[in-house]
Amino acid sequence: MNFRQALEQSCNTWFYQAGQKIGSRALVSWAKRLGLGARTGILLNGEAEGRIPTDDYMEQTYHRHILGGDLANLSIGQGDILISPLQMAQAMGAIANGGILYQAQIVRQVQTLNNEVVYMYNPRAKDILKLGSVTLEEIRKGMIGVVSGANGTGGAAELKNVKVAGKTGTAQWGPKKKERTAAWFVGFAPVDAPKYAFAALYEGAPGELAHGGTVAAPMIGDLLRELFKGEAPAKKSPQQDESEDTDENSPSMQDQSN
Repeated sequence: MNFRQALEQSCNTWFYQAGQKIGSRALVSWAKRLGLGARTGILLNGEAEGRIPTDDYMEQTYHRHILGGDLANLSIGQGDILISPLQMAQAMGAIANGGILYQAQIVRQVQTLNNEVVYMYNPRAKDILKLGSVTLEEIRKGMIGVVSGANGTGGAAELKNVKVAGKTGTAQWGPKKKERTAAWFVGFAPVDAPKYAFAALYEGAPGELAHGGTVAAPMIGDLLRELFKGEAPAKKSPQQDESEDTDENSPSMQDQSN
């Protein structure tokens, strides 16, 4: 598989191997730069910090450094990672806009009852990620494949009139006899001119089989269909057809590393 195919099909073993080659230092660094495992700073008293496990954390908790199994878990968002839906939505916004991590805000502006604007909160960049054009394009196409590809895991979020980029996820927690699953679906839309970044999390009951593609993606699909119900059907230009060629033309992991 190449990167796009692995992302589309949510192939854990591909990302295990990629994670081992990349290493924990780079994975942890980029996760933090995307705002994962840290409070967004939004004005909500109950916001949790979350966690991206580092060597220091592993030493304090397990008295050892990050090992290969930890790295495999880190590569697919499992293990000791704790991330909030708000953090994921913030990260998806950075991917959608080309690499700028903005400060999350509850209020855009304050206005009077007569609709006079009293104060406007301007967007504030927390970090500029400087993602390469090839990196952004491969992520974008892979996430489109998740929703619209033949082997995609998030087809329940596909719209006829708007192109959606997404990624499913399923995590487990709790004792085996009462194990619960967290079904995720994150992304942004429309792909060509993003307006919304989103993250949906469904927490299953003990013993309930809940997956990102079967539970969370439909939730987002219903929401997006309501948001974009007035949009005209999407039209493809010849340039779009050419840029969204078959996966055989997508760079492999080895190609990317060179």
